[in-house]
Amino acid sequence: MLNQRGDERARTYSQTIKQLIEARQRLPELAEHIDEIMPTLEQALPGSKAQMLAQAQRGLDYVLNHLPAQPKLRIYGETAPPLNDHDYEQFVRMAIAATDPPSILEMAEEGELTPDAVAAAEYAAPELVEYVRSEAVRAIQDVGAEGVPYANRVSASLLLGTALDESLEPENIAIQQATHQKRRELDAERKEQLSSGGGTGGETGVNQRYSQTESDRLESGVPPR
Repeated sequence: MLNQRGDERARTYSQTIKQLIEARQRLPELAEHIDEIMPTLEQALPGSKAQMLAQAQRGLDYVLNHLPAQPKLRIYGETAPPLNDHDYEQFVRMAIAATDPPSILEMAEEGELTPDAVAAAEYAAPELVEYVRSEAVRAIQDVGAEGVPYANRVSASLLLGTALDESLEPENIAIQQATHQKRRELDAERKEQLSSGGGTGGETGVNQRYSQTESDRLESGVPPR
């Protein structure tokens, strides 16, 4: 089951890379499509089409230049080296942020923002990210850092590139995210074992409480111990 999941992930990864390469090659067609659906765009907002195309180009270039693993051409076709769940999810967030920079706002709200996603969005749309940062600073100044829920302070720290308290230093956030990812991988493995008849049951409420990781506490808005 785990091997099947890894194989499926590798196929999806390879397909995504192909789609990104094709999208970059078809950017000239996108320019024509913009003219067709928004013929008065340049009259209303001069230079906006060029800006849109430049942002799309930067985003696609960023992703393709920061692939966690390069596909290799074999006799039987192109294959991608295996990625673990953590690397694959990091890649997906980076790709989404690079090709749709405003998506980092949703990631921040859902507690899924990563430094790689912020860097990708900033490369593709630096002015947008700078505006988001300025708004975040203004909002924090209005209420004070201590008035911001802990989970939101994590996202704000990632956006601003500055820790709002010691527990939000980049190395501590990385440890929390790695712990959370490891727990998710173990949960997925346990569920697969249960579905195949290899398990005896789930955790009790008491066990769930006392096996809670720092990432669990972070998700519930509780600062790490």
